[in-house]
Amino acid sequence: MSGLRERQKSRRANAILDAAQILFRGQSLDAVSVEAIAGRAEVSPVTVYNYFGSRDGLIHALGVRHHKLVEKARRSLLEDPPADPILAMDRYIDMTFDQALDVMDRPAWRQITAVNMAPGVADDMRVDLDGMVRRQVEKLVGRLIARDALRDGEKKGDLAEMVWAVIDFHFYRMIKDARLTPAKAKAKAKRQLAILIRPHLAGESSAGKSEPESKPA
Repeated sequence: MSGLRERQKSRRANAILDAAQILFRGQSLDAVSVEAIAGRAEVSPVTVYNYFGSRDGLIHALGVRHHKLVEKARRSLLEDPPADPILAMDRYIDMTFDQALDVMDRPAWRQITAVNMAPGVADDMRVDLDGMVRRQVEKLVGRLIARDALRDGEKKGDLAEMVWAVIDFHFYRMIKDARLTPAKAKAKAKRQLAILIRPHLAGESSAGKSEPESKPA
């Protein structure tokens, strides 16, 4: 019986998140009330507060759900990346940026970022969103090192953190600045990661390669 209740609770929670995601898209999140979200999800406002604690908790949960869903979509890349580490990083950047904007627009992501550490999010509901991405990058770098596509395995932690920092910087720059197109943000992140990764390429694959010319973003 408890299993049935949990499934029902999960369905209601997802219905609330689906409703919020639809209502948030294309308008200010401040303009969308909990009552409107509850109405679209066909639950009471009290249910929304019981599940997410606060409006900020609901917004935070949208970010958490997105990262959990895309982690499944990225699994094949993380477990079986291309032999070329730079190509593997390029594909990860494409997935990270494109998947985020497929489900929510930039204003919504700005709000998710703002509430990530907001006091309105209960500690037992808080998830480290940046940490979820960082662990994916660590897995990708670790897999490339294990396959001898990257050397300097003893520096794996530092290398993964630097890769994550480049991706993180350009993602947040993209959602902050409406003038910066996703294509330009991705191109700059890819160019900088190529500079970072190239000295760590293993074997002959790192010899004689010149960095492709790119116009500044």
